[in-house]
Amino acid sequence: MLEKEKGIIIKRMNKIKVLFSKITIYLSISIAFLILFILILNFHSQQESSLIQKVNVLEKQNSIITTQINDIINKSIAAKNYIKIWNEEFSEEQKNLKGINTTNIYAKILAIAKDSKLINVSLSFSPLIITGGIFGEKENIKVFTTIATIKFSTITDIDVLNFLDNLKKDIGCFIIVQDISLTRTRKINDDFIKTLNSGNIITAVDSEIKIRLYGLEAK
Repeated sequence: MLEKEKGIIIKRMNKIKVLFSKITIYLSISIAFLILFILILNFHSQQESSLIQKVNVLEKQNSIITTQINDIINKSIAAKNYIKIWNEEFSEEQKNLKGINTTNIYAKILAIAKDSKLINVSLSFSPLIITGGIFGEKENIKVFTTIATIKFSTITDIDVLNFLDNLKKDIGCFIIVQDISLTRTRKINDDFIKTLNSGNIITAVDSEIKIRLYGLEAK
């Protein structure tokens, strides 16, 4: 009886060992597959990261190329605008290539201001410099520029507009108006009109205008 029980126990132990071996094998296989899966996932992750980096590099290169194309287009547009300005807006006097004589310009602006009925005119120039850009692309031409700051008083803002029109026609160099400041100092009412009719000088607007002047000169 004892021998029989021992045999049963040994069989059970053998079954347990076989079961344990199978579990160990399946577990090893599962771990192996899991490691393989992790390696594959990591490989794909690295590939994806590398692909994203390549895409980012291509996007940056595309952005640089797009910027260069836009720059070429803008320069082409600027060149066309310059040619149009030169042909249509520069007077023969402006094309004489004599640069900018601030003394002569000073006298011209004061004369134009007087004809435009401006009062208490003061005028100053920034330092005269040589500039580049679309006005200085011709190799045989130097482009001088300065900013004229003109302060004055006037009766109405209409006089300011007349002054700008006259300035553009008679100044003798190419100009760009950069800033206009108008300040109302008096109301135009019956008393204002009576004062004007009596011949007294009275103003209702204080103004400051900044104008950039360009003068061309042959090298």
